[in-house]
Amino acid sequence: MASYGNALRICAQRAWNWAVANPNVLFKNNDPACNSQGLGAGQQETDDYGRLGHKIAAAINLYQLTGKAAYNSVVDAQYRNTHLFEYWNYVSPFEAALQQALMHHASLPGATPATAAAVRAAYVSGMDGTDHWSAMSARTDPYLAHFRSVKSICRIWAGSAPAIR
Repeated sequence: MASYGNALRICAQRAWNWAVANPNVLFKNNDPACNSQGLGAGQQETDDYGRLGHKIAAAINLYQLTGKAAYNSVVDAQYRNTHLFEYWNYVSPFEAALQQALMHHASLPGATPATAAAVRAAYVSGMDGTDHWSAMSARTDPYLAHFRSVKSICRIWAGSAPAIR
């Protein structure tokens, strides 16, 4: 099992190195320009912000796996470019995976203390806002749902559907 794990670690680092060396290479499903007609359902390629989030999450995982400072440096250089920071401590229900990765990084031994503290503070501040714990404790929704998210989901999936309330 150890040799298999080591092989996966090597592959992950190679994939990282390739992605860093080829940042402009994109692959789109069902796209004649990529010669991928009939491949997959829908478009799977994300936008620049989505790629940034995946890069940060990969750096966090690789830092935990290898302990190499280069991966930690990527997080230090990029975490403030996430919506958690760009939108004033916005804890988004649509970015849970990225925010979980950032919080995980803040718990890792060797993570830059200033980065870890900034991530924790931004997350706590965002969760203490009117859309999260405050809304739950005030019982603003009978289902204890994230009310703004529910409205957003209705707008996303139902177009101009009426608000829930």
